Amino acid sequence: MITVPHVVNLNLTGQWRENGGRVWHCTQNGHHFTWTQEGTGRVATGIAVPKVNSSEFAVVLTFDNTVHWLLKPSPDHNQLHGPSDTFTRVFPLVAEAPFGGYQEKSGKVWQVTASSPTSFVLHNQQDGRNADGYFSRDPSSGMYTVFINFHNNGQDHLLKVVTNNLASLPLSNGDVFTKIY
Repeated sequence: MITVPHVVNLNLTGQWRENGGRVWHCTQNGHHFTWTQEGTGRVATGIAVPKVNSSEFAVVLTFDNTVHWLLKPSPDHNQLHGPSDTFTRVFPLVAEAPFGGYQEKSGKVWQVTASSPTSFVLHNQQDGRNADGYFSRDPSSGMYTVFINFHNNGQDHLLKVVTNNLASLPLSNGDVFTKIY
């Protein structure tokens, strides 16, 4: 189960898919947001505000300036449940952490020894080196930004990765870590 810390603003930015398959693009400014339906240009506006003495949010949406819906966010904030439809984030907020083993171009294998929703630890099985990784996924694009800090003989070397899939990590030095298990 994912626990979501109490937050003042519910981030709705990104893409949401309705049950019928249509996608809505959301932009947000504070508690106010605007949805635009892909392909039709239909617009809905709303607010997302915290409820009194609660960690829950009220999300109120107006379609076509006439139809008002009160939406209930799921506990992980990746779905909004309405009276007759559910909207699901195209790119969920909480990304899956790296796990298992990765092989670099030279053939050396790095094992993920610990991970959380935002960081992980790597251990090189051949030479004993360690590295710390930090990552986040942009909910609008689905792209991951990853920084890996390699600890080499008392020196740290920080590299960057931008990828849409944690199974392949193209490092900024030209190496690629490929998930092997």
